[in-house]
Amino acid sequence: MILLENVSYKYDDGILALDGASIEIKEGERIALIGPNGAGKSTLLTLIAGLKKQCGGKMKIQGKTGIVFQDPDDQIFMPRVWDDVAFGPINQGIPNEQIEERVNWALESVGMQGFEERAPHHLSFGERKRVAIAGILAMKPNVLLLDEPTANLDPRGVRELWNLLLGLGGTQIIATHDMGIAAKCDRIIIIHKGKAVWSGTGISKEVLEKYDLA
Repeated sequence: MILLENVSYKYDDGILALDGASIEIKEGERIALIGPNGAGKSTLLTLIAGLKKQCGGKMKIQGKTGIVFQDPDDQIFMPRVWDDVAFGPINQGIPNEQIEERVNWALESVGMQGFEERAPHHLSFGERKRVAIAGILAMKPNVLLLDEPTANLDPRGVRELWNLLLGLGGTQIIATHDMGIAAKCDRIIIIHKGKAVWSGTGISKEVLEKYDLA
């Protein structure tokens, strides 16, 4: 479903964020991207989402992608929850009669039905995170990209979010520092110095130490 071959990306200041990363992801896989800060995980997600364009290599992505940023306040900006979740479908040109259905389905999928009239800034961080996910789900992406989805959540919030992701199914790529979440994914890919250096399950202590993840 997603194929990256020797993909590179350079920031405007000349810093190389990705340096020949090659990754293959199959339809329906739930992938954890792990790696130290600055390894290129978030950059990789924004490239897959089409928010940035690679400066080298090839990318092949089947279907639509939707990205959920680490901080929901970077994503939520409308005065009501309903307006925020409906924003994407409206701008996709979805017929009006289908927008209500999409918004209701998306909010129900994340357990936020009944919050339609609430102001997002009155919600808890975890609730805002769910609204941000609902806003992406309403656009019906084939691939869900999540950047540090459990950051700043308490243990209960982490469990609830993981159960939410399990219930959604589909193809998911999760950039995370949470090794508990990573271990539950179908496969782990380690990003290190702009490259995909390891892929598999049952990651060993030696591998973690080698790439400064222990």
